[in-house]
Amino acid sequence: MLTFHTELEHSSSTGPIKSIVFPPSSAQVYCTAGDGGVQIWACSGQLLLHIDLPSPGTTAEMVQLSKDGKHVVSGWSDGIVRFHTPESGKLVREVRSACSGTGGVTALALSGEVLIVGGADGGIKLWKIGRSTVSLVKSTREHRGKINHISISDDGHSFISAGQDGAALIWGLPEVSRVSLLKGTSALTSAFLHPNGVHGLVAGTDKELGYWDLTSGKEIRHFKGISTGNVTCVELSADGNLVAIGTRESVVRVIKYRDGSSVGIGLVGCGMITCMAWSRDNKHLIAATEY
Repeated sequence: MLTFHTELEHSSSTGPIKSIVFPPSSAQVYCTAGDGGVQIWACSGQLLLHIDLPSPGTTAEMVQLSKDGKHVVSGWSDGIVRFHTPESGKLVREVRSACSGTGGVTALALSGEVLIVGGADGGIKLWKIGRSTVSLVKSTREHRGKINHISISDDGHSFISAGQDGAALIWGLPEVSRVSLLKGTSALTSAFLHPNGVHGLVAGTDKELGYWDLTSGKEIRHFKGISTGNVTCVELSADGNLVAIGTRESVVRVIKYRDGSSVGIGLVGCGMITCMAWSRDNKHLIAATEY
């Protein structure tokens, strides 16, 4: 239940957190990526695992947890995606040159055997995860700027990429064929394919949320997610009923997807909201900050 009672329970990092995620089967632990490496924490405040930086100056940019619970999959500023075991943090696999360009991994999505990685130059690479290898399936570049977010549909048949260029592109899987374009009004922080299978959601840095009909390719609704402040990240709950909006002013607002009405507002007060994550049961929302 979302009560929006804000209280600092523990500090879980010594530097900015850039990515955060709950495991598919639990809301009792979460995983973070940032300047201090990759960490798994219990919600009680206990540090369960710390994966250190592979080299000085390298930072963890993105993190995902495999559905089978066997791997912590992280994207780094050196352009490498690394697979570690969640129990010991042992490095079991590396995908070098996982993204195109020189800016490191800027977006990462994982679903079963599919790994999709975005880079600072607008390029996207699709990888297939095998039992002992990770092989490149296709590389493409149609965005004109940094990839800020990638999300895979629930059925695994498509994915959407959101870019700094204000475009959200829908792609078919496994061929990575471009299906349609959803255009935002500013640089996009996030984009999602709704679980209902017919809607797309795009979120811009200018506070605007756009709802799109995927069958007609037309925008069906457009409104401001917040009245004041600057949007830094947006997350759609797994059931598609709630939208969380994080701001530079350290505020988190949750609205109903159906009508945009407010569910609650929480003041974090620890700097800019850098990333958020919903638990799979849609009952817990976690937000991370720059401090």
